[in-house]
Amino acid sequence: MKITIIGSSGKVARQTVQAAYNFNVLPEIEMVLISQNPDLVNGYVLDLQSVSALRPSSIVEPVCTITDDYSKISDSDYVFVCAGQFMERNKKEEFRKYDSSGRLAHTFESLNLIYDIAKNIKEHSPNSTVIVVTNQSDMMAQILRGVLPTKQVYGFGGMLDEARFTKILSQELNTMIPNQHITPQDVSAEIVGYHNNDMVLIKDSIQVPERATEELIKRPNLLTKVLEQTKAYGREISKNADTRHPTMHTGASIGPGIACWTAISALSGQTSSLKASFNGQLDVEQSKMYGLEEGVSLSVPWVLSPVGFKSIKGAVCDQKELQSIKQAAHKMSESMVLLENLHRNIA
Repeated sequence: MKITIIGSSGKVARQTVQAAYNFNVLPEIEMVLISQNPDLVNGYVLDLQSVSALRPSSIVEPVCTITDDYSKISDSDYVFVCAGQFMERNKKEEFRKYDSSGRLAHTFESLNLIYDIAKNIKEHSPNSTVIVVTNQSDMMAQILRGVLPTKQVYGFGGMLDEARFTKILSQELNTMIPNQHITPQDVSAEIVGYHNNDMVLIKDSIQVPERATEELIKRPNLLTKVLEQTKAYGREISKNADTRHPTMHTGASIGPGIACWTAISALSGQTSSLKASFNGQLDVEQSKMYGLEEGVSLSVPWVLSPVGFKSIKGAVCDQKELQSIKQAAHKMSESMVLLENLHRNIA
């Protein structure tokens, strides 16, 4: 299997590569690491390779090509887009006159880069399945779908939200149930919508150990509390910045990087199939399930396995959840219009 990671000198991509060196067990994994600074990536890979003898013998180092030459990505099975650009603080403040929320600043700053990446993928590896990690991943996935075949592009984020939610819920349940140890693996949930404040928890999807079910019944507000903590999780990570270097860009990278490798592991057959939410373009059945038009982009459950992404029937939504999903899709549509207008009108 050939995996390309674009933006491989970035924090998330580096964590994904590190996971590959620490956990890969398949000899046929080939990785192409695209970076504008290949020497930096080469140094990082050399560092990882220097401790090969200290890893279990079952671990197989992936074959890596480190380059800034997009022709090397040809015939990739999967392309992970991790590249992005940060808007500097003074420019971000200036940008608020166009978008008072400030949410679109970094997305706008990365737009030209993402368009360039899309064109290179189309030219050199048009049949690849593309997984967009660059924030805001839901919006970036839609941008890429304007250049690439729409059904081949998936936005990353929902998977991470679900992982965070199950972690927080398991912690909450452990404080309520004495002498029990509930792990995140004991909990499952579906979160649909978008990787922002418009994520929607489908309560019918919640699965917890039998001993915890009673606690959820007794505390009807617990799931709402956990969902709000999940929404704030990324911001909480970013708040813990290095106060000695306040201008350094902060944010989650280890979690997203491990999540990327988890997806690769399922797609390559190293682990069992993975059920997780990704932003995809809704097919007929999915659109009926979530009360939206066919073709709308939304994070919904998929199963990842060696045959690729397979759509599945998710948990049944109640009317309140369907209304929240509809409102979220409308807000995303408005944000996309604003982003595209800004891109046309601002040099």
